[in-house]
Order: sequence, then C-alpha cells, then structure tokens
Amino acid sequence: MCVHAVCSLLSIRPVFVQKSEKEFKLKKQQIISVQSIPFEDSSIMKQPLHVVGIAVSALACLLLVIGLGTTGWLVFKAGNRKVVTVGLFIVCADRCESYDPSTAEAAVRFFVVIGFLLCATAAVLAIVYYVKFAMKDQPNRTVPFVSALELFGAGACTILGCIIFAAKVKKDRDDYYVFLKDPTIGFSFGLSIVGALLCFAAGALIIVQRSRS
Repeated sequence: MCVHAVCSLLSIRPVFVQKSEKEFKLKKQQIISVQSIPFEDSSIMKQPLHVVGIAVSALACLLLVIGLGTTGWLVFKAGNRKVVTVGLFIVCADRCESYDPSTAEAAVRFFVVIGFLLCATAAVLAIVYYVKFAMKDQPNRTVPFVSALELFGAGACTILGCIIFAAKVKKDRDDYYVFLKDPTIGFSFGLSIVGALLCFAAGALIIVQRSRS
C-alpha cells in the first residue's frame, strides 16, 4: 500500500509542478503587461497647464457674465443708503428698467459683450482641443494658439470697455452731483476687471503649454 501511495504521489507531483509553473508564467506575463501600460499617456492630466487654462477661462467667463448681468457698475447713495444702481443694460431705483445708452455707454456695452463672447469661444476651443487632440496624442498647434489669441482679445476688449466707462463717470461727475451723492464704482465693474485679468492668465497658460508640447 505504501509503495502504491508513494508511486501515486510521485506520478501526481509533476502535474502540480507543471500547473504551478504555468500559473507563475501567467502571473509574470500579467505583471509585465501591467508595467508596460503607459500611465502618463493615459492620464487625464495630460498637458496640465492647458487644463488649468481651461479652468481659469471658465472662471473668467463666469465673472464676465455676472458683470454683464448685474447693476453694480455705478452706485449712487443718499447718506449710507443706496438710491440708484446702474448696470450696462438696466438702472434700478424704486424699480428696474432699461435705458437708452449714450455713445460712450454703447461703446462700453460693445466691448464688454465682445470680451465675454471671445472668452466663451476660447474656452470651448480649449476644451475641444484637449478632448479631440491632446488626449489622443494628435498634434495640433493651431487650435490652442487661436484659443489663447481669443483670450488675450477678450481681456483687452473688457479692459478697454472698463476704461471707457471709468472715463465717462469722471467726465459726468459734476452733473451727477446735482442730483445725488458722489457716484462710486460698484462690484460689477470690479468683477469685469478681474475676469479680464483671468483671460490674460488663461491665454498665457495655454500658450506656455503649447510651446512645451
């Protein structure tokens, strides 16, 4: 019985050895295949400066649209109480209503709206480039260049609109004294300035990433 048992064990042993060798080779192949995966290439953080540029441009768009839609460009006060707030398209006192712009006010509207549209278009182009080209390792230097150029244009247009607005307020200051207390620049104006600066920053990030790619 013992002899048969030993013989049977000896006959079975090569099977276990062969099986374990196959499993070892299979695991080794799996480890090699995993190690050979290009994690950097498949990472969502390809071109990190471009990704940050997209985020910054999106934030710039948000600030610009808030600046466009709110009535905090100019504030008139009586004592410590706000009496009239003026936006690019509406003025609010007891109620809000639209107003006919002067030539300077129309120019402010034009440049700030163009700035927002350029910023939004640039952000969309930056996203399209990243999804369609960068993540698929397809070279394209034109799209990020156009996106950055539009962001610079957006910042310049918005800053120009803000300069025109501030110059008009300074010019008309004596007329405003007749009716209300000295007008002050409001938060909408400030948000537009910050949005313009973010446009410049986003454009610079995209251009730097383009030069590295």
